[in-house]
Amino acid sequence: MNPPVPAFRILWRTFLEQFAANESATSDLQMRRAIVGIFAFLVTPGIYIMMSTVGSFEILRLVARARHMPELVETRLMQMAIVFVAYSMVTTGLITVFIWDTLVFDKRDAMVLGPLPVPGRTVVFAKLAALATFLLGAALLVNITSGLPFGLITGGNDGLIIRHTLAHFAGTIGGAVFIFSVLVIVRGLLVLLVGPQFSASIGSALQFVFLSGVLCFMMVPTAMGRSTPAFLDKSAAEWLPLTWFVGLFESIRGSRVHGIHLFAERALIALPLAVAGAVAVTFAGYWKQMRAALAPSARVAASARLRRALARVLTGRDRTARAVSDFILTTLARSKPQQVPVAIAGSIAVGIISVAASTRRGGLEALFVPRTVVLWIPMVIGYWIIIGLRSSFAMPTELPAAWVFRVHSRMPSASYWLGLRAAMISFALLPALAVNALVVLPLVGFNVAMWHAIFVCIAVTFGAQAASIAIHSVPFTRAYPPGHTKLKTRWPLYFGGMYAIAYWPVRWELGALHDPAALLRLAAAGVAAIVALDLIGRRAALDWKAQPEAEFDADPEQLTFLNLGPAAGSPVRSG
Repeated sequence: MNPPVPAFRILWRTFLEQFAANESATSDLQMRRAIVGIFAFLVTPGIYIMMSTVGSFEILRLVARARHMPELVETRLMQMAIVFVAYSMVTTGLITVFIWDTLVFDKRDAMVLGPLPVPGRTVVFAKLAALATFLLGAALLVNITSGLPFGLITGGNDGLIIRHTLAHFAGTIGGAVFIFSVLVIVRGLLVLLVGPQFSASIGSALQFVFLSGVLCFMMVPTAMGRSTPAFLDKSAAEWLPLTWFVGLFESIRGSRVHGIHLFAERALIALPLAVAGAVAVTFAGYWKQMRAALAPSARVAASARLRRALARVLTGRDRTARAVSDFILTTLARSKPQQVPVAIAGSIAVGIISVAASTRRGGLEALFVPRTVVLWIPMVIGYWIIIGLRSSFAMPTELPAAWVFRVHSRMPSASYWLGLRAAMISFALLPALAVNALVVLPLVGFNVAMWHAIFVCIAVTFGAQAASIAIHSVPFTRAYPPGHTKLKTRWPLYFGGMYAIAYWPVRWELGALHDPAALLRLAAAGVAAIVALDLIGRRAALDWKAQPEAEFDADPEQLTFLNLGPAAGSPVRSG
């Protein structure tokens, strides 16, 4: 038997399993269930859009035939093509950025695979085969549920079922392959030209962008009863890759729209170039990682250092609180799984804001006056980042650090809560203020934005303090307690909290907007509420435990920690 053949199969299977691996998951079964849930979430809109267009398309076909206006059907078919191609590209991009760290070789791959007696080309081809398998599986799963019904519904009466189905798959899967290849190229070039740390940090931003795209441009219009997303109502620009693959879709379907074949030709040129670029970058990345396998670890990003500086201001001279905040913020900066809940929560905020903005009255001009739909944007962003942090804190990333907190514990002490509160405030406040400067200030002017920045600081600080009171241990240092976040039952509470943190403070601010004295009184009331929460949080921190003993009772296989702290002498449970 030829040795490279089994090596290729083993590596292909290993790389494929890497896509479904997550160090923060407690088991592979849990991770597979999460992946099934993600795909179910992404498949549902395609099915809904297809079902919602069945009746209307048949009625449109009859009207067009009675009035001898076939262009009505052609226009509707092109609208459907735009929807399906756009959704395929956005969902594929979302799935791709969620496996961002495994798109190319990393230093650990090089350290493990380098000493093996396996040719480098075998390793690279196995990686490419795993990428292709993942891509085709994801693209087919997302598009097959809409492609087959599309061919049957739109081509059944004319005997063009196969042609319409092939057109659907060519446009949607072609667009999916293109966006996947482009993201692989971007990931590889960032590693080659900039560095792995910056490349990893870009992944969280892309997760936020693509998930926001799914929520804003697909899920939101669907929920509002539209069959075409708002941003696709007008013809796409010629340089947009979406247009190229819509052209490929329509060209195969047999559309007679002028210039559609030109777009199809661009798609046929861009697609192989993107695939070739992804292959070349994968080869280059492998050889770079082989050379850099012993390179030193990357430094923490500048944004993390800025958050740590703000947290140190908030903690003052309390060295224990400063250490806790530094630990939390550094972990968030370095651990990719802990960034995912924050990105998802931020995307939810963008979706909520887009719904509110799209249902406003007065048109675009209404956004240039102080209104709730404008002023609440930074507060909604800050609030949902806090919710994401709460979910992230429950994920076990630094379990070995529990030993340090156990040994050096000074419980009971409010310093641990002060450090947690400072980390939450600094992490959520900076994005909220950035949104206030980049969105609110250009819309409503400098004076209103400056006053509003004060209330953004108060609202985000109040929300972070309220959320931190419900946490009773140092984040990332304990095993995940099942059902901790209770997302299925606490959604009403989360949305109620959003109104308390973002909506009603803005309403009160608008009522006093033209009265500086009233604004100062309102700000003073907010500061008083923050002080009251501070006293409550310090009192609640006296019940904290560095490592809850219940965890050892629930799982006898847990690590054993030496009880060398102030509580030394109490019984120690062993695993």
